[in-house]
Amino acid sequence: SILDAHYNPPPPPPPPPEEPVPTRPPLPLEVDEMEEEAPLQQSNPIGFAAHQLHQEAKQWEDRDNDMVAAAKRMAKLMMQMSKFARGEEGEVTSKKDFIKTARSIAKESEEVVKIARQVADACTDRRMATTLRQSLEAIPTIATQLKIIAAVKASRQGGEDPEADKEATEMLTDNAQNLMKAVSDVLYATEAASIRVPPASREAISGLTWVKRSPREKTSLIS
Repeated sequence: SILDAHYNPPPPPPPPPEEPVPTRPPLPLEVDEMEEEAPLQQSNPIGFAAHQLHQEAKQWEDRDNDMVAAAKRMAKLMMQMSKFARGEEGEVTSKKDFIKTARSIAKESEEVVKIARQVADACTDRRMATTLRQSLEAIPTIATQLKIIAAVKASRQGGEDPEADKEATEMLTDNAQNLMKAVSDVLYATEAASIRVPPASREAISGLTWVKRSPREKTSLIS
């Protein structure tokens, strides 16, 4: 019909307003627990000892220094052990992990001792070489003891004899403090002895470049 020919349908309704897409909140930054404030020595002596070693080791760049890198790993692993021993949540979640972590620490200590011995053998200063050898002598024994004590602590933790667990914790504490201190001493002794390693001997010792982080001063170079 004439009316149908001139019929114009009404315009479609406007689309609903678009709702803004919610933005995803940024992921929280991963915090390195070793950079946080040191645990209290009285309440967490193992964590305190681990933190102290890390603070000592972080004076040097670890990119081209295998000894410093190993020392930092030891400190982090010991911090993980301290959390499990205190019943806190962390990367060590079982007694099996606890024992395995102790073995990893002992393995890292072997790297420290190996490099230190190479430097002591190559150092032309007898006094420095002797000091370095004396510093590293105790590490293999302490590291072996750590593996044994960790197994004892794991067997007693959460058991029916709280006194036995306390005794194992005390043994672990003494061991951890001694090991972290020994590695710290070796770091300083190795850096000092490295200065007196002749160029002809440097090629045999790789991955031991001492570069202070602050100030960024290269104190000695062996590469």
